[in-house]
Amino acid sequence: MAFMGYKNADRVYPLARQGKLAIYRDGRPRLDDRLLNVLMYMALRAKSKEDYRPGKTEKSRMPYWCYWGGNSTMASEMGMLFSPEMRGDLGEATSDEAVDSTAARMEKATKRISELHGILEKRGVIKKLVKASNFTGTNNVWLLLLGTPEENAEAERIAKAYYGLQ
Repeated sequence: MAFMGYKNADRVYPLARQGKLAIYRDGRPRLDDRLLNVLMYMALRAKSKEDYRPGKTEKSRMPYWCYWGGNSTMASEMGMLFSPEMRGDLGEATSDEAVDSTAARMEKATKRISELHGILEKRGVIKKLVKASNFTGTNNVWLLLLGTPEENAEAERIAKAYYGLQ
């Protein structure tokens, strides 16, 4: 997926400051880099509110703050998979088995990303609008809740109209 919402990055860090991306260790809150990385990845690939230009009909406009790229794409682009191209960079210690275990790595990486999505959803940072379907070959569509409650409600209204969910 291409970078679209670089302006969304400015909306991610306030969520971190609010503690929505924190974990608690030894009774103290700390930023969870995994949550930050996943949310930032999604935000950079979602259309930003500032770039949204209403069309003639709601159906014809691509909604902002929506990520639909899928977990396998995210895992691959975030470097969570071990690709054959990396073999030369890692030296002779790399075995054929390590390179050939791509399917197992993909399953583990997508499961990890799904777990992080669940945490972000519980904390009110993202919301699942469309559930993935193996039958139709579609990914989850996530609404990133990057604004005020009013801005988030407007983004959800536009996205639901676009995806025919109303």
